[in-house]
Amino acid sequence: MCAVEVVNLDISYIRDAWMGKRDTHETRYFAAIWKEIISSDFWVPNGVIVDPFARNCRIGTFTNDLNPETLADDHEDALEWLKALESDSADFAILDPPFSDVANERIYGMKTNLYTDATYFKGVMMELGRILKPGGRLLRFGYTTSNLNRTLVIERLWVANFFSPRNDVLVSLFRKDSHTLREWSS
Repeated sequence: MCAVEVVNLDISYIRDAWMGKRDTHETRYFAAIWKEIISSDFWVPNGVIVDPFARNCRIGTFTNDLNPETLADDHEDALEWLKALESDSADFAILDPPFSDVANERIYGMKTNLYTDATYFKGVMMELGRILKPGGRLLRFGYTTSNLNRTLVIERLWVANFFSPRNDVLVSLFRKDSHTLREWSS
């Protein structure tokens, strides 16, 4: 069973969101969700956190962003960066790519984004499932809860409702199943 919480946003964030001024980690809804996560039973203090689209977010232990002008540690294609990480090495991952063409063009100067490339997005989801330790969590931001990786099970869902014609943001928390086929075959 998946619990659902609605996170309401104030009008100042809605205005900034429309103008593309704030990254997700700078928002009040991110702060509320993060506070809940780090006070939860499954949180691993000093655990390894991976963020392949970090921009200027410094929460991750290992951060990446294609844009070299960001504060991320690395500046590579997210899928290739994830492929270089060890299997079962992360306790937590954040997946917050720019999920609109407007945001993608503003941040990376590209006309299309990963949500319009199903093969790329599936690759990212498969790699995130691979690098998470059994029981590890993935916090995913987007317009859908599709995960394309059956090792990840949705555990919680927050809805950031903008009270406008703009799409709500769905924030999904996935847990990597405790056992994989590889573990059972050993």
